Amino acid sequence: MPMIISKQLPKFFLLLAVGFATALYLFSLKGGFGNVLVQPLVLYPTLLSPVSFSFYIFALLFVGMLGLSLFQFFPKQRTNKRLARSRIYLTAGMLLFGLWVMAWCYNLLFASAISAMLLVAMLARAAMNLELRAAAKPSEIWLLRAPTMLFFGWATFLTVVNWATLFQSLKWNLKWLSPHAWAILLMIALALLSLWICFRYLDLFFISAVVWGFVGIALKKGVSVSVSRTAWLSIFVMALVVLIKTPRKLLEDV
Repeated sequence: MPMIISKQLPKFFLLLAVGFATALYLFSLKGGFGNVLVQPLVLYPTLLSPVSFSFYIFALLFVGMLGLSLFQFFPKQRTNKRLARSRIYLTAGMLLFGLWVMAWCYNLLFASAISAMLLVAMLARAAMNLELRAAAKPSEIWLLRAPTMLFFGWATFLTVVNWATLFQSLKWNLKWLSPHAWAILLMIALALLSLWICFRYLDLFFISAVVWGFVGIALKKGVSVSVSRTAWLSIFVMALVVLIKTPRKLLEDV
C-alpha cells in the first residue's frame, strides 16, 4: 500500500501544480497581483509587444495542461516511461509559471524574465523526454505532446517579450542597432528556432504557438511597417510549413 501511494504522489504533485498555476493565472486577470496580466505591456510598450488578446491563449494552454494532468491517471499510462520522465519537469514548469505571473504583474520584470527562462528550460527538458520522433497513439499526441509543446512554444515567445519589456523599462538600447532592426532580428531568430524544432522533432505545436504570438505583433495598432511585414512574412512561412507537414505527419502517425 505505501508503495502504491508513493508511485501516485508525483501524479498528484503535477495535478496540484497545474491547479496552482491555473488559479494564479485567473487571479491575475482581475488584477490580484497589483496589475492585470497585460499591464506591463501597456506601461513599457515595445515593438515586440503583442496585442492584449494574444494572452487569451493561456485559457487553451491551461485546459490542455489540466487534460494532461488527468491523462496521467489513465490505466494505460502507468507504464508510459515518456510521461514518467517528463512529469517532474512539467511540475517544476507549472510552479515557475506561478512565479513568473506574480513577478510580471508586480512589475518585477527582471525576476519575471529569469522565471520565464527557467520555465522554458523545464519545458524543453520535458519535451526532450517525450521523444517526439517516436511513434505515439493519438491520445498521447493530443493529451501529452500537444499541451507540453504549445506551452513550450508560447513560453519561448513570452520570454523574448519579457526581456524586451525589461530593457524598455530600463530605457536600454543598442547604439549600433536600431529598435526596429533589433525587433526584426529577434523575430527572425524565433521563426528559425520554430522551424528547426518543427523539422528536427516533427512537431507542429511549438511553431503554432509562436505563429499566434507573431499574429499578435502584426495586428498591434501602430506597429511599424518593417516590423509588421517581417511578422506577416514569418507567419506565412511558418504557416506554410505547418500546412505542408501536417498531412505527412498524420500519415506517419497512422
